[in-house]
Amino acid sequence: MLPIYLSVLGVETYGYWLATGGVLAWLSAFDMRLAVVINQKISKLSGAGRTAEIAEVFGNGMLVYTVILLPVIPIAVFTYPLLVEFISLPEELSKGFRTAYHLAAVALVVSFLNTGLVALSKGILQPLFPVVTHFIFGIFQIILLVGFLHAGLGVVSIGLSLLIRFLIVAILNTYNCWRIFIKMGFTYKKLTPNRFLIKDYFSVLPPMFLSRLSGGIVEKVEPTLILKFLGPEVTIIYVATKAASSVLQGLANAVTGSIFSSFTYIYGEGIIKSTSMAFRRSLEVLSGVTIIFSGGYILMNPSFVPLWVGQEHYAGHILTILIGVSLTISVILNFINSTLTAIGDIRFASWGRFFEECLRLGLIVFSIKYLGLLGIPVSILITSSAALIIFSKRLKNTLFKDTKFLFTISKVITIAFTQLLLISLGAYYLTSSSWSVFILQTLIITLLLYSLQCLLYPRFKEETINLVKYGLSMILLVPGLQKNS
Repeated sequence: MLPIYLSVLGVETYGYWLATGGVLAWLSAFDMRLAVVINQKISKLSGAGRTAEIAEVFGNGMLVYTVILLPVIPIAVFTYPLLVEFISLPEELSKGFRTAYHLAAVALVVSFLNTGLVALSKGILQPLFPVVTHFIFGIFQIILLVGFLHAGLGVVSIGLSLLIRFLIVAILNTYNCWRIFIKMGFTYKKLTPNRFLIKDYFSVLPPMFLSRLSGGIVEKVEPTLILKFLGPEVTIIYVATKAASSVLQGLANAVTGSIFSSFTYIYGEGIIKSTSMAFRRSLEVLSGVTIIFSGGYILMNPSFVPLWVGQEHYAGHILTILIGVSLTISVILNFINSTLTAIGDIRFASWGRFFEECLRLGLIVFSIKYLGLLGIPVSILITSSAALIIFSKRLKNTLFKDTKFLFTISKVITIAFTQLLLISLGAYYLTSSSWSVFILQTLIITLLLYSLQCLLYPRFKEETINLVKYGLSMILLVPGLQKNS
């Protein structure tokens, strides 16, 4: 979409719109990642065979979710003037930006409610309906967006298309939850408020709120800081250079998400040996998949960006390599953190991410002044590496009380970074003169990297095939659920 944004909106207008993401990130803190807690509780109940309690856990979770999201829209209205002043938004852009910003804020609230609704499907290991819905209406939003842009709605097109998409998806996800309730024999009497459950949900909200706040800011604030210190043109260059890695990191985190519910289910069964084996296999699979993504990004991004938006919007090989390496360490860190959450160590996982992301934000603000764009991935590498060590030791002491655990993590990381070091050398020599050459080279590189992971990890091929089958399965029949169907 970037070429369309640049051609229809222009570099300056779109650069300013990207900067609004930093303020929307503050609003995203009200999500508090509560859907993760709902998912964790439901998956654990499923694994323990206590499926009769699922409806009450889900219903009270959604009640709490609705309450904590109520302040978002009023705060969005209040913060808009502050945003205009902070980024020095030109007066001629202000009116359209105000409407687009408010629409995006409402869409944000609806999208968060969607994540809560989806937690039920994920928790009982039936994720296909929300995944397919998300994919189909993601494409639908792009079609709407292009139509609105060419109709002359400007930046309002972005907020409006988002809101329409999430409203439709919310209706469909609500229907899916109703369908699951009927299938599992639940009645609406089980949706009544339970003060003990509500108190339990609220007890984990403070650290999760701070973690979500810092995470949302770090995730979205980069364009805002670049605009503030380096200008809108440099903001576009950074966004264009990083765009492919953002998509790939989203895919890698989706793999982590698909593992999360299954891992929590296994942990709920109470078999430590099975849990330990599932963790090691999942780590190896995720690491291999991430190397395919980040390695492909490092090798192909120098050709992708010039073909996509022009050579003038490519920030260089060094930034691409650093972003690729930081992508790898970030995905592994997210997996370790998700594992702590899956076993119920939610407070430590949330506080840990909060302090790591606060430190990262401070480093980014400091380093961007002295290192320019390179300061961003360098800051991510420093803080993520430190957090990875701390989280790994916590996980070892909490769940895996053996010396092999830290050795497994060290081995996986060593193998990953050795590959990335060798891959980075090729980034200076591989070029694509056309899209057909680019696609062919991408397919060959993906196949080579996949074959390499199969050699390094004997079970990689089998596990990735199982992962694909899991994603494509219409319904995963879990024994604990069949009893209540």
